[in-house]
Amino acid sequence: MKAEGVEVGARRVVGPRTVIQLGFKTRDRQFSEVRPDTPPGVVRGVSLGVEHRFWESHRRRLDFSLSGFKAGGFLSSAVDYPKAVTSLRYEDILSTPDDTDMEKSVIVARALGAWGGDDTPLDDLFALGVGSSDVQLRFRNGLDGCCGILCLHHVGRGHDQEEHMRHAA
Repeated sequence: MKAEGVEVGARRVVGPRTVIQLGFKTRDRQFSEVRPDTPPGVVRGVSLGVEHRFWESHRRRLDFSLSGFKAGGFLSSAVDYPKAVTSLRYEDILSTPDDTDMEKSVIVARALGAWGGDDTPLDDLFALGVGSSDVQLRFRNGLDGCCGILCLHHVGRGHDQEEHMRHAA
């Protein structure tokens, strides 16, 4: 896949703990192999997001974010699809805080949820190794049943497990 494009956005603080963001993305994509789930052409869309800090103390934070993206419509995009991503992030400084850039002992937990419409192109899905450098959910790899080796799971409609095992071998 070869892709070129630009993404711009504006953020505004709307309260002591809340930020909203409005953005625009355009990307011209070309593929070496054309498939129904990876149509070539320009993807243009707008995004809207909100970030909110529910709780903050000297040692702990709890943050929430929700963002949506819509390609197509009046923007002359080759593909028309929606996408949404949400996140809940908890951070706890376990050691005595020393107010440095990198605290000595910190634990962070993050839960991600995502949804994409039926026409969401494969290169804009939430997976590692599908062509997009700005994917939200980077870990689609996992321990495979064969020898405990990390393998790339194929992503797309009509997944064939036998075909996956031939590539993993």
